[in-house]
Amino acid sequence: MKIFNIFIIISVLVCFSSAAMLSAQSSQSDEYSEASYYAFKYALGMFGTTAAGNGTGGLHFQRWFDRFGFQVTTGGVYHPDEDYSSTLDYSFVLDGLWSVYGSTFSNWLSGRLYFWISAGHRGFIPNADADDNERREEYIPNLLGGFGIGIETILFDHFSIPIQFGYTGEFPAYPSIGFSIGSGLRYRY
Repeated sequence: MKIFNIFIIISVLVCFSSAAMLSAQSSQSDEYSEASYYAFKYALGMFGTTAAGNGTGGLHFQRWFDRFGFQVTTGGVYHPDEDYSSTLDYSFVLDGLWSVYGSTFSNWLSGRLYFWISAGHRGFIPNADADDNERREEYIPNLLGGFGIGIETILFDHFSIPIQFGYTGEFPAYPSIGFSIGSGLRYRY
């Protein structure tokens, strides 16, 4: 989890510093008349988030319809070894997206600001508790929900680095709600 947090922090710093350095070169001329964030409507890649303190993520698909869009992230892990906290942990998350603002800074850098609202499912089979040496094989299904803000940095029209942050919750088993942050890498087409 520490490596994921370091990755998120570095991604945020790189995106903001790139945008700040190039904002002075921002141009709204006819050369960039078709905004690159509208040029390609589909994206495939990977995405991960800290969703209510429990990491979710995996393969990622995104589709934009002008200002509105959606994205789907699904993934999971299976570890029958008792050294891991869960034997099985998977998730499926669907996000609705609404683009608020977008800008093309140069012919190789653009970006967009958007709101997201999320609904999904997470299922897991926890291993033994720290106090209990007996292994449990109980399947626990949970619902996920959340909302927040996203920033998408687009490099060379095709490479997308999204950063999303907001609040997510998980319930009914082990209910939790908290601040979450997520990022990934996508190829736009």
